[in-house]
Amino acid sequence: MDPLLGEIRLFPFNYAPSGWALCNGQSLAVTGNQALYSLIGNLYGGNNQNFNLPNLNGRAIIHKSAQYPTQGVAGGAEAVTLVAANLPAHTHSILANNSYDLGNPNTNFLSNTNVKTAGATVTTNASIANLYAVNPQANTLTTLLSSSVTSTGGGGAHENRSPFLVLNYCIAISGLYPPRP
Repeated sequence: MDPLLGEIRLFPFNYAPSGWALCNGQSLAVTGNQALYSLIGNLYGGNNQNFNLPNLNGRAIIHKSAQYPTQGVAGGAEAVTLVAANLPAHTHSILANNSYDLGNPNTNFLSNTNVKTAGATVTTNASIANLYAVNPQANTLTTLLSSSVTSTGGGGAHENRSPFLVLNYCIAISGLYPPRP
């Protein structure tokens, strides 16, 4: 069965068969391709003497919709670097142990005998004896106050594609002219 002129198909081999061209955005002269030009015109680029075939290299095809009403428009990105504006609003809690135990400052953990409430400041004039705790209690962390923490991550881009299989999209450059309804 002859293809319709301008029809796009997937092929599993690494070339375009006779009568077909790869959908890689290449430019064709209008002269000698008037029938195909009458169907797609400059929709994918070009001028009155040349026109471009669709460029489907690394692209997924979507159907026209209310959100994408203009045929021939390309969009999306293969990789995206997220910034703070891309993240949902959220907070981080800072957790600390609010219990203490006086002990030998040479062998114990940093603590403070003056337990502060949320929003309070830490004093710096406490004696050495009040800075250490013998046995901090496990799993007794509580939220003291909202604060900021340092950022993390490498700031690199992440791939923005679903799992894929590479095949060749080809467009029929010869074939039956599609009748209009």
